[in-house]
Amino acid sequence: MFAEIPNRFKEVIVIGKIMILRFLDKEKQIIEQVRSIIKNVTNVEYTKIMPKSVLYFKDLKIQLKEQEVYRKDKRISLNHQEFLALRLLTEHPRWICTKEQIYDAVYDGKFKEDIDNIIYCLIRSLRKKLETDSRYPEYIQTVRGAGYKFVWSCRLIDSHEQGGM
Repeated sequence: MFAEIPNRFKEVIVIGKIMILRFLDKEKQIIEQVRSIIKNVTNVEYTKIMPKSVLYFKDLKIQLKEQEVYRKDKRISLNHQEFLALRLLTEHPRWICTKEQIYDAVYDGKFKEDIDNIIYCLIRSLRKKLETDSRYPEYIQTVRGAGYKFVWSCRLIDSHEQGGM
């Protein structure tokens, strides 16, 4: 069944009977491709998952669609690369993200040189902007020899629930 899957996937994760796919294409193209692959497969259920638009961590508020971050209701200015790295870490709280995973998410695998230094500087910059004291990080922790992880669990709020926020 899965031999027909095109090479348009950024990542494929299989957990038991669940397949999680991260795509390179637009959502409409993705849905059409998946439907064409599974059209002859019986006993398949799927649902559209609405993307969440706001993540909350302790005193951080991350507005995904607007690419804005607030700490105690004060806007934190992040450049695009910093936001992409933060988004990756916060979408997978407590998971260890390797430097290579962060690099690929931020730079799409381009210019693969000196990844260690580039990601170190990126995380350092993020910590300076997010943390009360970047020497003692409470959000982004280093996992020696493995990568980085965001240590707070989040609450997800979609745009319908957001209302007056």
